Amino acid sequence: MFKRILLYLTIFYVGFGLFLYSKQDSLLFYPTEELNVADVRVQSFINQNQTIKSFVLNPGLDDAIVYFAGNAESVGMLTNFYRHIFPNKTVYLINYRGYGGSTGEPSEQAFFSDALHIYDQLKLQHHKISIIGKSLGSGVAVYLASQREIFKLVLITPFDSITSLAQQKFPFFPVGWIIKNKFDSMQYAQQIKAEVLVFIAENDRIIPLEHSDKLLQVLPNKQSHYLKDTSHNSLTSSPEYSRLLRQFFQ
Repeated sequence: MFKRILLYLTIFYVGFGLFLYSKQDSLLFYPTEELNVADVRVQSFINQNQTIKSFVLNPGLDDAIVYFAGNAESVGMLTNFYRHIFPNKTVYLINYRGYGGSTGEPSEQAFFSDALHIYDQLKLQHHKISIIGKSLGSGVAVYLASQREIFKLVLITPFDSITSLAQQKFPFFPVGWIIKNKFDSMQYAQQIKAEVLVFIAENDRIIPLEHSDKLLQVLPNKQSHYLKDTSHNSLTSSPEYSRLLRQFFQ
């Protein structure tokens, strides 16, 4: 009887592990639908034969801000907010591969490659480039800031690594062996030379505070703000967020 139970448990464990491995992309990435926004310029970047679509706000200014969104966050919905909060900067809202009309399939390697390509193209047009990364986008932003000269960096509800988050969610599985898209911000954080502003939601149930705190411990030249009475998705609606963001870029 005991051997049979052990066999069933082993089959379940191996089977669920194989399920996690095979479905990890769909468990991690939540692509958004293409959204057309009136009176907003669209610019496409071509990298590795894929087309990366971005919305461009306040085009033609010297300083630029590139925004890497949170998972399932439709950047087309953010155009009015960031156009008005940064009237003196050109803002690029990036749709990842497979998101919002961009072609290709999402992956860590693809996001990193596209981020480098976009920066290199924009550097030909702008004097200073700053980066904002929210949630999943914080992983892209940290990597880019570690590889290129960034003026300022903003991280919204960031994490230490996707591996660490997944390990907490599935503690009985060797997530480090299974996961392909690690987004290991801890690996890149200490290479960042830009001034960094970090926003953390007090009641974040998507990214537990300890995962943001681990990243904060290794980030150089940073200031951080815990916004009270905010959640993972409501933080950017806080008036305090808008005020501190404007102040950081003054």
